[in-house]
Amino acid sequence: MPEISRTFSLDPKTLAGLHQPRDTMVAETVAHLGDNVVLFGQANGPCTSYERRVVVDHAGARAHESIRYELEVPFWGWLIGPIFRRSLRRRAERTGQPWWAPPQRLDAHQVDTLARLVMLAICSGYIGTLLSQLMTFAGREFGAGPAAQGSAQAATRIGILVALVATTLSDRVGRRRILLFCLIGACIASSLTAAATDLITFAGIQILARGLTTGADVVRAVALAEDMPAGARAYAISLCAMGAGLGSGVVVWMLPLADLDPRLWRLIFALSLLFAPLAWRAGKGLKESRRFHEHRHDPDRPRLASHRSRLLMLAAAAMLTTVFAAPASQLQNEYLRGERGYSAGLITVFTLVTATPAGLAVFFGGRLADVYGRRRIGAIGLVGASAGILASYVFGGALLWWGAIAGTLFGGLVVPTLVVYGPELFPTRLRGRANGVITLCAVIGSVVGLLTVGHLSETFGRFGPAMAIVATGPVAVALVVLTRFPETARRELEELNPTDA
Repeated sequence: MPEISRTFSLDPKTLAGLHQPRDTMVAETVAHLGDNVVLFGQANGPCTSYERRVVVDHAGARAHESIRYELEVPFWGWLIGPIFRRSLRRRAERTGQPWWAPPQRLDAHQVDTLARLVMLAICSGYIGTLLSQLMTFAGREFGAGPAAQGSAQAATRIGILVALVATTLSDRVGRRRILLFCLIGACIASSLTAAATDLITFAGIQILARGLTTGADVVRAVALAEDMPAGARAYAISLCAMGAGLGSGVVVWMLPLADLDPRLWRLIFALSLLFAPLAWRAGKGLKESRRFHEHRHDPDRPRLASHRSRLLMLAAAAMLTTVFAAPASQLQNEYLRGERGYSAGLITVFTLVTATPAGLAVFFGGRLADVYGRRRIGAIGLVGASAGILASYVFGGALLWWGAIAGTLFGGLVVPTLVVYGPELFPTRLRGRANGVITLCAVIGSVVGLLTVGHLSETFGRFGPAMAIVATGPVAVALVVLTRFPETARRELEELNPTDA
């Protein structure tokens, strides 16, 4: 068990501070009060075991403080352990959470859940990125141009029906089992894409792989919202988004293989199978969400029609956002390779340089959304991301790079602020199904965007004018977010959904 030991020369202020229960990452309670010894335990916090002992010598000149604790963070203990220990040492006279921690304190169950779901997000991030990053290279081998590639990517959206079934089942059998089934199935299906012989087979296999991946992503967001405290839901979403970004980065790092041989894109798909054991290890220890346990046997199942206004609002926002976001991300490599003449290696450099800063935006966006509210941060992110990404498709040279960086930075603010609305605004017994419907509408928007940009880019002979047309979608969403969306930050799910109370 880790231990922190320190000795202090006493004065009245120091002694009062040592004898005061802390309210930092660990909320303390007095467990024992003696003449010279005070013991503090954990009233609330992330540790599975915690004790702080203060012993004052008989002369009253010195005091010895020792902190013994156990912090279990699956997969991420090597990263969180040292900074948690450092925070315990440095925050003796401070209150509140450090900058890197969630705005609201997590307990041990929530830490375990978040750590495992971040690892699962890495797996789904890898699988979910393969199509957008490798389509241009598969299209080159199959002799397919931008329009055919856009059509193939649009066809893979049929997989949303698989995701809709999975999310609906998660309301009946639980989040954990559906999440694990979808993710391991996606790993297997994605690896089979390496054997595709033509564009039709390629798209057919990806229908299943992407459907299962999308289902896993939706159920993961629902499980996060149901287990995280009210002041840390967006923060948790941001960490999972960063995990998914790390999985996506693995694909990008391997893109230069496509320059070595036109068929090596198949190897990158085949490596999906290696993520199945990792997903199993992370998922088998995942506990079912507390709220699902509480409501799984409710006699009355709420009707989705009674939440029609919320559903229509979120579905329309998702559709208008993905009309722009889907072609912006999934046709980017075709734009860079075909219109700008970038090689696979240069595409890798471009993606890493422009997308890496988004991780910081996602992280701080989650904190800002929990502290200052969702609406302002989300609207700023939508407008800034649209302007930056559009600039990268209109201009070449340095403006292409700087526009992409600005777009990904602002886009990072959108992920934790708006994604969290879906799980927040529906009761537990409808949460999976409702978010499946919202995702279905988002997929319809992505299909419209891919088909529109794919065909208009061939009509105009370049991508810029086509992207300008679809960029009006997220700008309109920003206005709706500011004027129509409720503020959900720091509000319990039962307050937002009285039928769960």
